[in-house]
Amino acid sequence: MKPTFSKTDVATFTFDRAADLDVVEQYIPAQSVGVAVGGTSKIKTYTSTLEHLFLLNFRFTSQSSFTNLKNFFNDSDLNWQANTFTYTDQEANQYTVRLLQSGITSNRIPGGNMSQVSLTLRDET
Repeated sequence: MKPTFSKTDVATFTFDRAADLDVVEQYIPAQSVGVAVGGTSKIKTYTSTLEHLFLLNFRFTSQSSFTNLKNFFNDSDLNWQANTFTYTDQEANQYTVRLLQSGITSNRIPGGNMSQVSLTLRDET
C-alpha cells in the first residue's frame, strides 16, 4: 500500500512509491536537563507520556509530486503546522499527526529526476 496524508476537504497526498519512503519512529521524554552550579545533573520531568515522532525521508520521482505535497500543507484547511491530518502508513495503520517543522525543503538527487524531502510529524493520536 502507498502511504498517504489526508484531511477532510483537502486533496489526499499519496506517495509515489512505498519503497521510496523511509520511516524512523522516535520517542522523546518530556524532560528538561540541566547542570547545577556544583556540576550535578538536574532533570525535571513534566509528564510520563513520551512524545512520539515520525521522521519521514522520501524521494520523489517528479516535480509534480513535490508540488502536490506543498499544496497539501498549504491548503487553508490544514495551514502547515496549524491543524492535524491523518498519516496512513504502508501497513494501513492510521495516525493523527501534525507537521512539526516550519516548512519543507526539496534536495535534488544528482544523476536523475529525483528529489529527497525529510519531514518530522508529531503523533497526536
